[in-house]
Amino acid sequence: MNGNNRAALGANEVHVCIASLDRPESEVRFFESLLAADETQRAKRFYFQKDRERFVVGRGLLRTILSSYLQLPPDEILFAYGAHGKPTVKQKAGQSGIEFNLAHSAGWGIYAITQDRPVGVDVEFIQRDFPGENVAEHFFSPRETASLRALPKDRQTAAFFSCWSRKEAFIKALGLGLSCPLGDFDVSLAPGEPARLLYVKWDPHEVSRWFMADIDRVPGCAAAVVVAGTTCRLVVSEWSGTTAPP
Repeated sequence: MNGNNRAALGANEVHVCIASLDRPESEVRFFESLLAADETQRAKRFYFQKDRERFVVGRGLLRTILSSYLQLPPDEILFAYGAHGKPTVKQKAGQSGIEFNLAHSAGWGIYAITQDRPVGVDVEFIQRDFPGENVAEHFFSPRETASLRALPKDRQTAAFFSCWSRKEAFIKALGLGLSCPLGDFDVSLAPGEPARLLYVKWDPHEVSRWFMADIDRVPGCAAAVVVAGTTCRLVVSEWSGTTAPP
């Protein structure tokens, strides 16, 4: 990912950055210095220190990454929040919009950035002893639940979390959060099958309006990104420092 100027983000691209949220104390303090007052207050609500520090790093990383696209210092970026909590950047009048989304799990953060295109991203730690079939019965569509049950037992866990991350990424791209019933749309889930939106109950045409892809570089996790548009160039990078990716 090239963060030197916004021109690096093409209109048909989605940039995805993966980063560890477990950082040395010096880096935690640095990222904390970038946060706004409301973010600092949110961090204080976490009971466990590790959770507080991961939140601080996650938000500081978000600001640092966005700064390379917005040409603003990280601590000067202002956020607004949608009705269901999705964050956006407050843009100046006439300014081309940077869209973004973020997710975290098991100490990993994942960030997706696009230009004027709604985007959603999700990452889920794969828990090997998780009762996926039981959860699927309550939250997945009938088609997805049947597809999951049809798989060999030793492949169901990975398929469950792939499905879950794809569904979460889609509702985050829509900006609806959990107000959107997960059972009202279908995504692919079979191992080896490309990530795809298959059916949307409230509007079948939605299937042709979104691009979906797996992100397979988050250790121990299933991750997916969804962006508006039929085609998209996906650029994935890993990030480890305290400045924007080179």
